[in-house]
Amino acid sequence: MRHLYVYIITLCLCSASIIYGASDYWMPDRIGISAGSIRIGGIEAFEDDAAIVFGNPAGLYRIKNFSLSLFSTKIIDEIDYSNLSFAFATPVFKIGLGYFSQGVDGIPRTTSSNTSGGYIEDIFVSQTGEFAYKNNMMKLAMQFSQADMLHFGLAGVYYSNEIDTITGTGYNMDAGLILDIDPLIISIHLKNVLASQKVTYSNNGVENLSLHSFYSLGYNLNELKAFAQMKIIGSNQRFVKSFGLQYSPSVIPFLYFSGGYKEDYVLTDIVNRFTGGIGISLFGIQFDYAYEQSDHIEYNSKHYFSFGFSY
Repeated sequence: MRHLYVYIITLCLCSASIIYGASDYWMPDRIGISAGSIRIGGIEAFEDDAAIVFGNPAGLYRIKNFSLSLFSTKIIDEIDYSNLSFAFATPVFKIGLGYFSQGVDGIPRTTSSNTSGGYIEDIFVSQTGEFAYKNNMMKLAMQFSQADMLHFGLAGVYYSNEIDTITGTGYNMDAGLILDIDPLIISIHLKNVLASQKVTYSNNGVENLSLHSFYSLGYNLNELKAFAQMKIIGSNQRFVKSFGLQYSPSVIPFLYFSGGYKEDYVLTDIVNRFTGGIGISLFGIQFDYAYEQSDHIEYNSKHYFSFGFSY
């Protein structure tokens, strides 16, 4: 039964363009860029490590010398999500490189036959093999600062998709800026700013790389930080919002407790979920855990883990 769930979800993730024509490409980072981001409601502008390359590339200004980040989770015990990113400082720019992967292996390939002439209960389904679904993304980002409080970032993005024997590739760019006026941080970043670019497939199918716009605020209240984000996504430019809080007691400043609220689209419906988690930052090592509600009746929770190292 679990394989059936995985198969159905994979069909939803896979390209509708293969059958029906152009649609929006499913972004592999749609679930979140890190556990640290997810635990504050999926807000993508305030990461302190290299994972920010998947959010607002202008946020690379927070990297002092070098940073490494890893993120991993598994949905319904079989769908793998993971990313790896690193960033470093040069005398002029900050550079970041990231790889994001989403995929399922061992999806059954089946055939059917009718043994007695037409009745649906006589249809026999058998497995003839297996295939895989892979959705990958690579980003190369550059950040520079105009002043101590104004920061800009650009990222080149390469997309690749594999569904059984069909493959697809595409290119685009991200752009962002951050205004850091302590205690207020204002962030704006755009994903897929080249609106005419598409992912093209080996069977002549295409998918749109639609514009995703993110407008985020962060406010530092000493032990408490508050976050908000408005996101506009897809060809129809649909609007969703997120909110988050993070508390770090002054007596244990390396420990962070977080909670958040996020909205997202599932087909044409807006769904809302609550998130929570904990972070530990000590001696340049960052560990994050996040929990998120799920809509699946048998797998009604999701768990995310991130690890980072910076100096």
